[in-house]
Amino acid sequence: MTFYFRLPVEAGMKRAAGRSELKHYEAGMDMHFSDNILHSFHAFQTRVVDAYDRLAVSEHMYLLDALKPVYETTPEMRSIVGKYFHKKYGMDLLS
Repeated sequence: MTFYFRLPVEAGMKRAAGRSELKHYEAGMDMHFSDNILHSFHAFQTRVVDAYDRLAVSEHMYLLDALKPVYETTPEMRSIVGKYFHKKYGMDLLS
């Protein structure tokens, strides 16, 4: 099972701006999108998210909204895992 916690690029930018300085490779500076680290980060992360979006479909990943709080996504994950185990192994994990 693969879970993909999808985070829009703009939300990722806000989270990254709220912590330490962006790292060279994290911002895609080696890809030469822009000399501005924030513009480069946006361009690079947009491509990363697009690639994961395609992988999520082709690899049948379970998509979860990373904007939701943990107290909402945890029950979603538990439900998905529980249904998988019930279907595949005929067992209930959470009774």
